[in-house]
Amino acid sequence: MSLRKNIFANYVGTGFVVLAPMLALPYYLHTLGSSVWGLVSFITTLQALLSLFDAGISQALVREFAVGKTQNQQKQYKLGIVLFGFERIYWIFAILTSVIVLLASHQITHYWLKLDNLNVDQAQIAVFGAVALFTFQFPGSVYRSLLVGTQAQVLLNVIMTAGALIRHLGGVLVVLTWPTLSAYLIWQVCSVALETVVRSFFAWRTLQVKRSESYWDKSLMQGMLLPIIGMSGATLLGALTVQMDKIILSGMVSIEKFGYYAIASTLATGVLQLLYPIVNAATPHAVNLRHDVQALRKFNFKYAKVVTSIILISGLIYYIVGYDFLNWWLKIPDIAKQVNALLSVLLIGTALNALYTIGYINWIVKGLFSRILQVNLISLVVSIISIPIMVAKFGLLGASLGWITINAIGLLLSLGWLKH
Repeated sequence: MSLRKNIFANYVGTGFVVLAPMLALPYYLHTLGSSVWGLVSFITTLQALLSLFDAGISQALVREFAVGKTQNQQKQYKLGIVLFGFERIYWIFAILTSVIVLLASHQITHYWLKLDNLNVDQAQIAVFGAVALFTFQFPGSVYRSLLVGTQAQVLLNVIMTAGALIRHLGGVLVVLTWPTLSAYLIWQVCSVALETVVRSFFAWRTLQVKRSESYWDKSLMQGMLLPIIGMSGATLLGALTVQMDKIILSGMVSIEKFGYYAIASTLATGVLQLLYPIVNAATPHAVNLRHDVQALRKFNFKYAKVVTSIILISGLIYYIVGYDFLNWWLKIPDIAKQVNALLSVLLIGTALNALYTIGYINWIVKGLFSRILQVNLISLVVSIISIPIMVAKFGLLGASLGWITINAIGLLLSLGWLKH
């Protein structure tokens, strides 16, 4: 019942988190203009790139919090010490990383982006906005990991839903009143900062441990950091690989064309998020089955059936109403046509990625972080070599083919769970 309740809550929360920016996008696009929206897409990509450092740590922490969850007050205090330690690591890392990016802002705006008619000042504002968003958003992940790992996922989704509504409903009102990139970014930064503060409050409340009673435990943190850094390094490569199509494309095409690809990519990953509520609920559940081989195997096949059903239903819906939806949503036929051509290809890679999560969860459950590292390293090397070639030959479509390639590799190498 707890698993089903968490899955339901995750779907509601994820639905709001995915739909809010999608519904707001046409207003952002029409109010700010396609070129400035290209900068907003770049901000999103830069944020995703900076957030790669959290990818493995957050997943490893979910596992630690799931394993450590107990009614024993002494062990609860231990989790409080873990949260206290990583809370500080996250904030310090966010600040230091932001400073480094700010120092490199000149190189980013002059040598990375193809600005066309946009001036450099707006590009600088975009970089500053991305840095500010990262500074306040990155630490919120450690609180999310605790709420997921302790299965307080209903509470987490209430926070995420409220945050998405404030961020994007308010964002639309802001850009309609002050149609500038600066106004958009100021609202986004304030909204993200508020959500992180709320996550922090409820994370500590869930533990029933006061922050003032926790402290920095050097020996405990050293014992945890080594395996978590290993997991972080492995997942970092995978997350970097997932972003590689946009990273390479942003330096090879105009900022306006990059914006079109970013819309298609956002939709493709948005469809993938239909699976994340199940993944978030399933991971701590699967961790609890790690000592029961038969139960874990049964769970794997049940999970595989659910994933396959989601892929088939989503594909059928897009085939029937996909292009009409894009026309209605974007309200510009030429842009809708370009996005549809890209999205049709990207969704194939998304389906492969969804199937890949079955093996990926099993690697996390069994602590096979080296396996994740191997697969992600192979995929990263292939993407770095193949995507520039395909983009040079096929343009935006080439980046979409790169997305299919890296997910196909991950899926083929993750099928070990099928064996006894």
